[in-house]
Amino acid sequence: MKWVKKDSGFLLSFFINLFFNLEWAIPAGICFVLHFIFGISLWWTLGFIALWIIIVLARTSLLFALNRVGNMPDKQTENKNPYSSKGYKPLDNDKEGDV
Repeated sequence: MKWVKKDSGFLLSFFINLFFNLEWAIPAGICFVLHFIFGISLWWTLGFIALWIIIVLARTSLLFALNRVGNMPDKQTENKNPYSSKGYKPLDNDKEGDV
């Protein structure tokens, strides 16, 4: 089951997105019905199905790419909190004289 962790659920998300975006398959269904009524080519049906799959694949790929970019760790910055033990440098009052 290493492949499940390797692709981080892309195929599962793709199939779920296909299911949730079934309205994109309506033109393919209409063309399929028109094939039997008017005798239009089935290539229109296959074209709309391919367009539906390509659009859903592009959207899923975009979401996975944005998720990967958003999860990158931030660069380490200097601790500028004066109350922190690592970022605090005591003042030397001896150099300017005590008041």
